[in-house]
Amino acid sequence: FVTTGLGPTNWTSGYWRRSLAGDVRDHEGLPVYPCFIGALARPGRSEAWLRSKRASMGDEQAARLEYPLEWADALSGGGDFVFRSSEVDQAGVDCRGLSEPRPERLYVQAWDIGRHQDAAVGVVLDVTEDVHDVVAYQRLRSVNYPGIQRAIEETHERYRPVVTAVEKNSAGEAVLENLHLPEAELAGFNTTKPSKARIVAQLRLALQHQLLKWDPASCEQLDSEMRGYQLP
Repeated sequence: FVTTGLGPTNWTSGYWRRSLAGDVRDHEGLPVYPCFIGALARPGRSEAWLRSKRASMGDEQAARLEYPLEWADALSGGGDFVFRSSEVDQAGVDCRGLSEPRPERLYVQAWDIGRHQDAAVGVVLDVTEDVHDVVAYQRLRSVNYPGIQRAIEETHERYRPVVTAVEKNSAGEAVLENLHLPEAELAGFNTTKPSKARIVAQLRLALQHQLLKWDPASCEQLDSEMRGYQLP
């Protein structure tokens, strides 16, 4: 089907993100591939035409949504969304990208354990300097808890992080307790409404000061979810 961009939080944007992540199949079980067509794809349109159209709107964010050049523009949001698209854009500038571990670097591993239809998501951050980079990213869907445990242990073995943190809410506590890793290198945490507000506030500051980086090309799901995040 064909649709225009309607911002980051609606049925079509969710369908787009699931397609990017490889989670959408047609009635025959074949993958659905997303295809974005930008504002300049139509014959007769030029950079000068685009500048004129965007300038006439008087609102940079609204113009970016109305005349997108990238799919992220079509799904960008306004003031109702926690993270500004321009700040998320900067997260991809001068990033290290996904990379193999290096013995002189310091790493932290963290996991959110999904249940049922929710994916389990794990990241490894390079925290050697003030600017922290996402150097490993995993999104596991339809993987049982022993499989998630193996992924955590294998990633810990590869990167040798100073700590591996696992959210303890729901099934996360059982996963944490069954990990075959040194207790001193493990940390569990509970996400509550107050703690989530603090985490989100810290993320906003990190983005504003360009202290958090990731490669949007190799972390498309992460990038799109940051752009579309709203407080519940």
